[in-house]
Amino acid sequence: PTATAPTPTAPTSPVKASRPCRAGDLTFETTGWDAASGTTATQVVARNTGRSACWVEGVPAFRLTQGRTDLRIRVLASDRSPGGTTVVTQRVGLARGDRASVRLWWPGYRGIANQRTPQSLDLALGDGSEPTWEPVAIDPADAGPAPFDVIARARLKATPWEYVPRH
Repeated sequence: PTATAPTPTAPTSPVKASRPCRAGDLTFETTGWDAASGTTATQVVARNTGRSACWVEGVPAFRLTQGRTDLRIRVLASDRSPGGTTVVTQRVGLARGDRASVRLWWPGYRGIANQRTPQSLDLALGDGSEPTWEPVAIDPADAGPAPFDVIARARLKATPWEYVPRH
């Protein structure tokens, strides 16, 4: 008989929060850029900088602009990370200073994508029906001016929010 390794799941948030996070509670940044086998990936990390605990849940809405053009990307929710780990959709409580992340990945368009015109990424919490867009910091030292090597209407995959344990 062959033993099957258990599938890791996202760490459960130890924080109980009674309200959803609002944009003003959080700061956002991208980290961990990686490209392999034609796929590019990064994480969007949210840190609670608000005064009290709050929660995030599901996959946020994303908007990617390049120059003054909205690339109209489609973000598809995935219950598997790029490495194949199952990610469970759950409410993630964040105390002040806690972090949660969403993993994003896509088949890179490399040479046909505009890699010179600066890009900006925004996200919106909630169901996306009336989005309030918040900027996500893209570190140019890690990623360059146009790290999303996509074209208009590209499809990206994203996991739901996961708790990031403190070190």
